[in-house]
Amino acid sequence: MSQRGVTVLRWTARISSLVLAAIVLLMMFSPDPYREPRPLRLDEIIGLAIFPWTMLAGTLLAWRRPRVGSLIAIGSVPALYIVQIILRGSFPFSAFFLVPLIPAFLFLWLSFVEPKGTTGAEPQKTTSS
Repeated sequence: MSQRGVTVLRWTARISSLVLAAIVLLMMFSPDPYREPRPLRLDEIIGLAIFPWTMLAGTLLAWRRPRVGSLIAIGSVPALYIVQIILRGSFPFSAFFLVPLIPAFLFLWLSFVEPKGTTGAEPQKTTSS
């Protein structure tokens, strides 16, 4: 892939991760008009700890370490599914959990096409004496 293509891919992944973070944070901290007057169940607390926060942490880490961060973010979905199966006894049949992983898959793709040792920063100029 050309250097321009790598740059476009990198910034597409970064911008989409910022949009994702904004949407997730808005959903997490906005008032819920349908709020049920009950405390969260254990499986809901664990699910909230695993999916949005691990996925967000992975995509933000992917800005510097694309492969590691993307694998953390992508791994949050199977982890959530496993916890839901163990705690609830059912599989959450929802594609909703896959949509937020688009930035993670872009970062994973970037980790394979980006030259080794670069993270999107400008190359540093070295002076030789």
